[in-house]
Amino acid sequence: MKIVTRFIVILAVAIVVAVLILRETAKQRQETQAPAPAEKPRGFVPPYYADVRGVPIPKTLPPEQFKVVKTRASYRVAGEIPQVLMQLPCYCWCDRIDHKSLLDCFVDNHGEYCGICQDSALWADERLKERASAETIRQEIVAHYSREYGRR
Repeated sequence: MKIVTRFIVILAVAIVVAVLILRETAKQRQETQAPAPAEKPRGFVPPYYADVRGVPIPKTLPPEQFKVVKTRASYRVAGEIPQVLMQLPCYCWCDRIDHKSLLDCFVDNHGEYCGICQDSALWADERLKERASAETIRQEIVAHYSREYGRR
């Protein structure tokens, strides 16, 4: 009887873990979808630099120090297009830890653990390759995240 009870408990735990993993995977897929076309933003927009002229560009962490492919790619992007990321807000609300733009998420290990930071940086890189301006990319990010993430 003890063996059956242990089996049922182990099976129940496995089912709970599987459900949690599926939920997280679905959430990550939803976060990586492309932002909607630009629309008028609502509410508070996190900080960013509208003009980066004369603003010192902080050094980002080297991408090689990260093992996860998406993390490495986002840190690579941050190192390649820092002036663009400085012109973008970050909707994980890291301004609470004194970040002034999306770029600040990649000067320390904050961006390693944040899907919003990574997705925003990779989106910016993709759109920049399509010749979108930093202002257009900013409008798209604001439109996408302001619907999903109100001020917390």
